[in-house]
Amino acid sequence: MIHPAKALEVLRAVPVEPGQVACNARPPVGLLLVLLATSIATAQPVQLLVSSQDTDNLLRYDGATGAFVDAVVAPAAGGLDMPHGVVFGPDGNLYVCSLGTDNVLRYNGATGAFIDAFITAGSGGLNFPSGLVFGPDGNLYVGSVGTNSVLRYNGATGTFIDAFVPTNSGGLDFPRGMVFGPDGNLLVSSERSNSVLRYNGATGAFIDAFVPAGSGGLDQPFGVVFGPDGNLYVSSAATNGVLRYNGATGAFIDIFVLADAGGPFFPAGLLFGPDGNLYVTSGASTSSLTNKVLRYNGATGAFIDNFVTPLVGGLDRPIFLIFDNDDDLDGVPDANDNCPFVANTDQANSDGDGMGDLCDDSDADGLVDSFDNCPNDPAKTDPGICGCGTADTDTDGDSVADCNDMCPNDNPDDIDGDGVCDSADVCAGFDDNADSDGDGTADGCDGCPNDATKIAPGMCGCGTPDADTDNDGTLDCNDGCPNDAMKIAPGVCGCGNAETDANNNGVADCIDPTIGPCPNDITVQATSDAGIAVDFMLPAGNSPIGNVVVTSNPPAGSTLPVGTTTVTVTATDDNNVTATCTFNVIVSPQAPPAPETQPEPQPAPEDCDNEPLRSLLSIIFRAPLCGMGACPALMLAVIGLMGTKRYLRRRRR
Repeated sequence: MIHPAKALEVLRAVPVEPGQVACNARPPVGLLLVLLATSIATAQPVQLLVSSQDTDNLLRYDGATGAFVDAVVAPAAGGLDMPHGVVFGPDGNLYVCSLGTDNVLRYNGATGAFIDAFITAGSGGLNFPSGLVFGPDGNLYVGSVGTNSVLRYNGATGTFIDAFVPTNSGGLDFPRGMVFGPDGNLLVSSERSNSVLRYNGATGAFIDAFVPAGSGGLDQPFGVVFGPDGNLYVSSAATNGVLRYNGATGAFIDIFVLADAGGPFFPAGLLFGPDGNLYVTSGASTSSLTNKVLRYNGATGAFIDNFVTPLVGGLDRPIFLIFDNDDDLDGVPDANDNCPFVANTDQANSDGDGMGDLCDDSDADGLVDSFDNCPNDPAKTDPGICGCGTADTDTDGDSVADCNDMCPNDNPDDIDGDGVCDSADVCAGFDDNADSDGDGTADGCDGCPNDATKIAPGMCGCGTPDADTDNDGTLDCNDGCPNDAMKIAPGVCGCGNAETDANNNGVADCIDPTIGPCPNDITVQATSDAGIAVDFMLPAGNSPIGNVVVTSNPPAGSTLPVGTTTVTVTATDDNNVTATCTFNVIVSPQAPPAPETQPEPQPAPEDCDNEPLRSLLSIIFRAPLCGMGACPALMLAVIGLMGTKRYLRRRRR
């Protein structure tokens, strides 16, 4: 069953935006009228539940008249002490913060009978629990006033999960009301810092002071709620008013409920009712006459009445409040119903988005899929002319929807008749189809009609690309070294060679003279006390710019002393720029003189006694006797005498 107010909202017509082709955007009216009639005939009474702090119970009032119904939760039931926050859980039961016992108690959602301590005393450090809310993840979030934190508990078991908002995060001081905003983030009223703080709805990380301290005169904020207009409403307890802030930015809008409107009161909890009006609890400890629930016009903030008059039903220090009804008669209270205006007893939610399948609004356009003929198009609820997903717009105002308009941005469409829409005609007045170089620009508007890479001469002219091959910022056509990112002119060393001067001699390294290699070290032995004259071959020198002279110090052929002498060879070019190399000459001492030797005595010649005979033989050979044939006989006689004499001498020895 659909609640009358909700059904009327569903019946709203979708306005036609300027420039949009009008079409039937209204939902199936016949079906909705049937549902509305059924709603009016069978609507169930709405009930208002209020936590009464000083009587330790939960009171129930008629949601239409404010008349007292009963104490749905009896005083101190289950140990209830100073009840604050109250909320219906996913299981349809009531969850109540028991401030005085540091726990959260659970009660039957229909009868109010005590079930259990859903969150045990002090679990996770819970101290003075005040506000609570079930989050999008199905878990229960509880404000712990005594620890200035927000604790998270398993929504099914009550087991402590973590300190979702750590102690004093973002300056949190005395957390009271809490609500998850349309953006999925958690807003918490910080009573003592006079602000409303925002935390990441998934991680609990502090985002910002959504409502900065004292904004609009905010003093001791307590309850927080988003209104039908999407803005945030905050009760300012110390100023006895309700302030309104932009729901997207947190910027102050106005004082929605003026101070003491409807009589002196101390605003705490607040919420919008099924009738669209704002309900606010009042419970100042200084006067029992403030123990009431006031109602204000939901659109203007004007005071309507004391919906629950002072002390009715024993109400004493009311804190938080909540409406309970079952508009669609599916057995699930609206507070827990994932589709409160269409009966869905099974609460099916196949996509896990928190909204029942029958109430899913896939395109988030404000109309549920079951009534939306374009459920995936947030801009349309009916196909219209162009179909779902395509807007029925007429941009150029020619009465032809863009989806059917050849030139949706032009009216008229093609002035020069070249088949190209005027808004896309880059060469108005010329044939856009004449394109000699095929570059997409008509010849009539092409500064280089025969160059497919250019439509204007640019820096290098038609036919020459404005390229910068080496990415040095100078185009190739103006770059003397187009492939050398370090140079735009050859310079001394030429393209590809850096103009470096590593030896800081004022001349580029590329034209410095070269020499070498020097000879290997030379080792010689002195020939005198002065050393030795050493000659060596000088290495060749070279210069890329001209002649080079090679010299050495000391020069080749110099007499070098005993020891090591370093020879420096220098090549000097025409610019008097030099290059050097070195080698060593090692001179060892000269060898010592050889010792003097005595000549050995020579034995007397054995043939001394024969000297006369040798002389005789000489005479014989030169004598005339030889000419007469007597020489051979005389010679044999002399030789015989010489032999006999040698024999006799040996015998004497």
